[in-house]
Amino acid sequence: MAPRSQLGDRREHVRFDITGQLWAALDLSARVVVRNIGTGGALVEATLTPGLRSIRVAQMSIREQGPHLNVVVRHMTPLSDNSGEDRYLVGLEFIHLSETAQSEVEQLVREWNGQVES
Repeated sequence: MAPRSQLGDRREHVRFDITGQLWAALDLSARVVVRNIGTGGALVEATLTPGLRSIRVAQMSIREQGPHLNVVVRHMTPLSDNSGEDRYLVGLEFIHLSETAQSEVEQLVREWNGQVES
């Protein structure tokens, strides 16, 4: 008789005890409102659930097929004093951009400035 059967363990796969911290990744997709954008970063308005209010790094796309931009969250400010409100202003800094991504951001900033000035 196998030791697993003797102990009454009916698990199909072996489980391991983990002590300490483990890194993880979470893949979520959400649309945000861009409030302001520059070549170094953006200010966006987003809905954040309580579990996501500690985001530190993320990826974003500025166009449907556009390049993915690595961003670091620099600040999060609630839009209202109501603790039940889940809308935040989130300051993002672009980091480690490829040349293609940098040129896409610069093009978007030029378009944005033309749109705002009109």
